[in-house]
Amino acid sequence: MYRRPKRLTQDLVLKGHKEALDELLAELNRQMDVHWQLLDLDNLDATRKDWLRHAVETLTSHQGQAADIAAEFCQDWAQIFTGQGMEILKPGLQAAKVIHDAEQALDALGPAGIKARVAKGISPEAASAQALKAVKAAMEKRVLDADRQTVIRSAAADPSAKGWRRIASPGACKFCKMLAGRGEVYDARSVRFAAHDNCRCQAVPAWGGRPVSVHQYIASKAKITKQERQQLKDYLDALDDGGTPKGAEPEPSRATRTEEPLPPQSRRSSRHKE
Repeated sequence: MYRRPKRLTQDLVLKGHKEALDELLAELNRQMDVHWQLLDLDNLDATRKDWLRHAVETLTSHQGQAADIAAEFCQDWAQIFTGQGMEILKPGLQAAKVIHDAEQALDALGPAGIKARVAKGISPEAASAQALKAVKAAMEKRVLDADRQTVIRSAAADPSAKGWRRIASPGACKFCKMLAGRGEVYDARSVRFAAHDNCRCQAVPAWGGRPVSVHQYIASKAKITKQERQQLKDYLDALDDGGTPKGAEPEPSRATRTEEPLPPQSRRSSRHKE
């Protein structure tokens, strides 16, 4: 659950958003540990269906909660920059295709993943542990995507917003820091959020800057060549831990709106759409 901070500052609102999502993911993982016990390693085919039903229900429930967290976060973020709330537009999480895609992905990573590993000579216990880890990573990504898509869709629905920006999470990889470090405002109508498994980067609505209409890069094993992979590795190796080229002069610090809290203001009534 998102808890509105006593003072509306960028740092505190971002912190509240992150903490709410961290709590949600922790609960997701606790529930999946319990549901995983439904799978009988000696009889996966007979126990697969019941496990899959619980897994999909858990996933969709947490996706809905993530969208709710994003909605509350967007309202406070909008207050900081505009003095009022914003219209909220959530993704269609209950669409038949969305549910079907989730079922296929979880089935492939869970029961089918165990079978594939055992076929390679991995012990059933080790195969189960590895498959559970893969399932959790995939579910976390889908839950966080529900949060990010709510932010991005809401930014697109707000007539005064320019788009959205990426905020790198603490401990983010160099590539994520590089994307966030650009400070670009992305066109909410034409740009997807590039995220890998275990990525905790956030999307935030933006009311300033010039939007760019380009897709963020996602490395695909099916499409990227060996030469392109090496070029990307060389580029990332040349970045420091902050995601900027090593040896580059740091930019002068600028005052931000986080220094002075805003007085309490009434929120604009928002319409939540699905």
